[in-house]
Amino acid sequence: MGFDMMHHAVTTAAVAIPAEALSAWDRFVVWYGELPAGVKTVISLVLGAIVAYIAFKIVIRLIKGIVSAIIAAVLAFLLTTVPGNLLLNQAYDRVQDELSGITSQLK
Repeated sequence: MGFDMMHHAVTTAAVAIPAEALSAWDRFVVWYGELPAGVKTVISLVLGAIVAYIAFKIVIRLIKGIVSAIIAAVLAFLLTTVPGNLLLNQAYDRVQDELSGITSQLK
């Protein structure tokens, strides 16, 4: 089987198929199939490294976003609960002091 870029045809056994009859993907597959094994290995390693790098960057960005969201949620929880709790406790103590002052005056 051979693919001649000059003649734009794929030769299979004794049949020549015009390149126009093949899709771009099929032409790429034929081109890749005729490469030496060492070149195929290098292409596979380079493309694999590029895809792995892109996937790594995406995962790191997602993890950073998730960690940032968790930190923001924890801080929002602490800011709303601790000060809110302190304010309510102070208000409760103030009301309790006022009530104890009123009850002591009634005696």
